[in-house]
Formats: sequence, C-alpha cells, structure tokens
Amino acid sequence: MRSSSKTRFGPLNLSTPAARSARLSWRLGGIALATLIGGLGLALLAEADAPLPVAHIAEKAAPAPAWIAINRPFELYGLEAPEVAKLAKSYQALRHQAGGGRQDILTFGAPKPDSAYFRLVLYRLGKEDAPNAPFFVELARRAADGGLSIGKSVPPASLATRFGDAEVADVTLMAAEGASLPCLGIRMQAKTLAWRMTGFACGGKLLPRQELQCIFDRLDLNTAGDDRDLANFFAETELRRNPVCAGTRLTPTTQRAAWLDDNETPAPPKPSKH
Repeated sequence: MRSSSKTRFGPLNLSTPAARSARLSWRLGGIALATLIGGLGLALLAEADAPLPVAHIAEKAAPAPAWIAINRPFELYGLEAPEVAKLAKSYQALRHQAGGGRQDILTFGAPKPDSAYFRLVLYRLGKEDAPNAPFFVELARRAADGGLSIGKSVPPASLATRFGDAEVADVTLMAAEGASLPCLGIRMQAKTLAWRMTGFACGGKLLPRQELQCIFDRLDLNTAGDDRDLANFFAETELRRNPVCAGTRLTPTTQRAAWLDDNETPAPPKPSKH
C-alpha cells in the first residue's frame, strides 16, 4: 500500500493547507525584509553622497543692516550756541546702503536727571523708502535710538524756523534706570528739499520756544560736498535768520549763561567802553 504524504514526511508535510499558508507567510516576510534592507541601503548611499553640513551654510544668513555707520565722518553741520557750548559733544553719521541717504546726529550732553541733553538728527533722504510717520511714532523711534523711551507728551504745536515750520511738543523722556527728563520733542520737514530734522532738547526746565528758534538759527552747513540742492537750501535760509538771536552770523554772541545751566547765575554783562 502506498503511504500518504503525512506518513512519509510526518510533521513536515507541506501539502496541507496550513503548511501552504505558513510557506506563503515566510515568503512574504522575506520579501518585506529584503525591501527594508534595500531601502536602508539606498538611504545610506544617499547620505554618503551628500556633503557634510556646514554651520554657516545651514543657518539662515542674517540680513545686512539698512544703515551703516560712517567711520570718522566729515561734520556736514555745525552748531555753535551758548545753550550747548558747555556740553560734551559727539558727532555720528549713518549711510543707507541701498538708497544712499545720510543721517547726521549731533548730541550734546547726556540724558541724566538735572542735566542738559540736546540731540538733533539731520536726515538728507536718498532713494530709500522713508514714508512719513506720525509725530509721536517718529519721536519714539528717535528716542529708542538713544536708548530712551517717551513717557508723557502733549499734542505738538507749530513753531516757525528759518528752515520752515517745525512741530514741537512737551515730552518726558525715560532713561533705562527710570529717570525722567523734561524735554521738547522736535520734528521738521523741508518743503523744497528731501531733508528732515528731528530731536530733543532736555534740561532742568523746558527750553523756551524763542530759545529753540535761536538754536535753529545757529545751525550751519559746513559743506554740502556734491549736494548742490542742500547747499542752495541752506543759502536760501540765510535771509530768514532771526536778527534778535545772539550768536548767529547776524549778531554777536552774548555772555549770558546757557538756559540749560539751571543752577548757575547768569554772568553779568561786560561794561561797555566809552
């Protein structure tokens, strides 16, 4: 009698449905394992071909600053006035990389309590985009440039100057240590030239408006270089200087003490010689 497959092969009989299912499972498992190994091999080959990561390439490059400081700038503007004559002076200038505009920053004194501080930013616009900002937004930006912030303020009023009408408002500047400075906030934009003036005049008491007008009268242009429009603009303002302001080219400087020196007694005038 012919023996059955089960008799001949015993438990290893591969002709039963269960055996065929097991054999299929082994085949599928082998295919999956081969696919996995192949995928890992391709990934390893791709990683081997890729360049090594470099920190300065992987990191996103920081955008270049719009404004760069001019090293040892020529002082385009000069201000000689008794109000700031005794204060330490610094002069900075910035150039816009894309548009070519220039900001000249004149600073007198330091933003400290009961101390004089005068800062003026003269901006000759270039081709850069520089939209007009609201008055207090512009002042807040300028204050932040000097490490300060604006506390209290009142609406600005118009003040006539030789350069045109300026906006002037009483403001309080706040220093980093919490000290407050009573100041005048100033902004002016020329009508016939892309030229702006912004700043602060701070001291133990607020500067009278007439004194501020005289400070503007004493602002002079040392040189305009190749900028003929700027030179012509300042030349046109010469005839609009206020003759009552001492220290301008129209009148001599008096011997009175600066408005900012609140604790000093004004020096007596020198006796005239007859």
